[in-house]
This record gives sequence, C-alpha cells and structure tokens, in this order.
Amino acid sequence: MERRVSSSLTALTKEINEASLYPRSDHTLDRVMLGLASKSVSLARSVCQLVHAGLYAEAFGLSRSSLEAFLLTKFISNKKPEERAQSYLDFFKAHYYNREQVRKKYFPRSKTPSGIQQQWIDDASRFRSGTKSWQPAWNMASELYEDQREINKKTGEAYQALFEFDAVYEHTSHYVHCTSLCTAPHIPTGETVFKIFDERWNDPDKGHMALINAVGYLYMTAILALRQYHYTLSSRMERRLTNLLLAITKQMTPKRIRLRKRTGKKLAKR
Repeated sequence: MERRVSSSLTALTKEINEASLYPRSDHTLDRVMLGLASKSVSLARSVCQLVHAGLYAEAFGLSRSSLEAFLLTKFISNKKPEERAQSYLDFFKAHYYNREQVRKKYFPRSKTPSGIQQQWIDDASRFRSGTKSWQPAWNMASELYEDQREINKKTGEAYQALFEFDAVYEHTSHYVHCTSLCTAPHIPTGETVFKIFDERWNDPDKGHMALINAVGYLYMTAILALRQYHYTLSSRMERRLTNLLLAITKQMTPKRIRLRKRTGKKLAKR
C-alpha cells in the first residue's frame, strides 16, 4: 500500500508542477497557499516512509501536521485572506524573537543580532497575539467556511471542521506528545527482561489511519489551495486519490474483524 501511496503522490506532484501556476510576488496569499500544498505533499511522503518502516504510531502522530496544514489553508483562505496570509508568513519573525530571549537568558555575552534579524525581532515584539502561537487549532477548525461551494445542501449550514478537531486532532495529539496513551506499548510490565519496544503492541491500523489522514488532508488542502488560482485537479487525479483512500480503508477493516473473531475482544481493549 505504501508503494501505491508513493506513486499517487508522485502523480499529484507532477500534475501540480505541470499546471504552470505562477504566484504573484505582491500577493502573499498566492505564495502561502502553494507553500502549504507543497508542505502537505512532503508530510504525506514522510508518513508513508514511517509506515513502510513499521513505525505506525510515529506516522500517526506526524499525520496531525497534515490536518494542521489543511486547517491553515481553510482558515487563511476564508476571511481577509491576504491579511491572514501575511500574518502567517510574518510569524517566522517570532522564532527570532523567542531565540533572542533565550540568548539573553543563557548566553548574555554572545553576539547580539543586527540588521534584518533585529528588525524581525522588533516586528515580532509588537505582535498583538504574542509570539508563542499563531492561531489555536480550535479557532481554525471551528470558524465557518464561507465559500458557497462548501455549504451543506441539506442543512444550508457552512462547513466547520469540528470532526477534524474533535476526532482527529485530539487523537493524533496523543501521539505527537509523549502521553501515556502513546507510551504505554513501551513501558515494561516488570515480568520479563526489558527490551526496546515490544513488537506485539505494534498496530498496523495506526499506520492505515496515518495514511488516510496524510492523503485525505493533502487532497483537501490541494483543493482549497488551488482554488485560489481557479484551478481544479483533473477528474482522473480526483478518482485516483478517492480510490486510494477507499483502498486503504478496505485494507484496514477486515483486520479489525478478524481480530475480534480470533480474540473475542474489541480492538480498543487490546
């Protein structure tokens, strides 16, 4: 499956590269949208490599970044897109500001920044939202997406990424951070000689879910990012990505069923 995912990512990259999209230098939104789409491809490739190596939980944790790229694309393109894109791009200045605070605290005699770096630090010091975060994930997920193409025809309601935040972001966060949920398979029982990571706990379905997150949110990010150029993916590419997601899901479900039959327990109680 990882080989099929990799092949699809190569095909998607080729299609976007051959679309001849030219970001306007004076339109920050152009650059940010394409940058997020490019980052999403890199994330999907990285997740695929981790799954191939059998590092399923680590791949699952990384897939949160794929969701985050989608939430950023949704949020920035929704309201005041140029202003939000500039704010997002400028936030790298906060890194230099925070680094300067570290330098002052731990290395006060080291060389002080100058020139453009000092200008970035001065700019970041005036950030109204501070320098520790840009936008909380909840804000980006819950904001109603105003594009008419994303209005629910049955309810008339605008799109919110509430499921993405409640079900996916929160779950994957446990595998980004070293919470007890992700560390449990590594903690020895005390009944046997300790060994690094007992393979019996390795769950391939975590890898399947990681691939679904990485490919699915890449797909959604590409749709919103390319929409800014009035460009849509080819129907062939859309079918390919949709079929890929279905194939990953089908590979995952039978394993859960077989496991229940064999153990008489639900997967969640492993």
